[in-house]
Amino acid sequence: MTQRPKIDTQYLVEALKEPVNFWGIAGFAVAAAYTQSIIPLGAALVAESLYLATVPASTLYRKVIDKRAKDRLRKLREYRREAMIKSFDPREIEAVNYLKWLKQQIYDNYKKFTGSREIPANLQTLDQRWEDFVDLLDVYRRRKNHLRSINRQAVQNQLTQAERAIENALDDRARRVQQANAEILKRRLAAFIELERSVKLVEGQLQ
Repeated sequence: MTQRPKIDTQYLVEALKEPVNFWGIAGFAVAAAYTQSIIPLGAALVAESLYLATVPASTLYRKVIDKRAKDRLRKLREYRREAMIKSFDPREIEAVNYLKWLKQQIYDNYKKFTGSREIPANLQTLDQRWEDFVDLLDVYRRRKNHLRSINRQAVQNQLTQAERAIENALDDRARRVQQANAEILKRRLAAFIELERSVKLVEGQLQ
């Protein structure tokens, strides 16, 4: 015997919020008020029970809800990306918009020369490549701005002073304190060098 799909609360909630469900209940309520009878309310209860027992468990309905969720996430992602692009400097915005225009030209030319109304999946990957470029540009900007906020020479000078203090320490306790300080400064300097390396790597990818 075939088992009925288990009703997920997510789909149940979505079914409750459907306009057709709302207006259906409202229609029964109006009928009950107009006829001064509880029969429409009883019919509404039966209809609602049947509706909630079948629609949320429907494979077709679940596909519709899943598509809605994906569309909402896509629109949210697009909104956030557009807001991020607005924070770029004019030159970066120009580069992003040019690639977006170029991508659209490729799509338009494909439809024009093939007579197709749909863009094949392998060509739609250009959307993802464009998004990847925008994300990479954002990472580059963030890292470069962080790099500018760090005074490497000041850290290097502090490390040199700490190393001298270790050599001139009067006792073991003072030496241990300076050694701990030197280790912290070395880690900061190493982090700076790694950040600098990653920025140069991203710059190479953006060229």
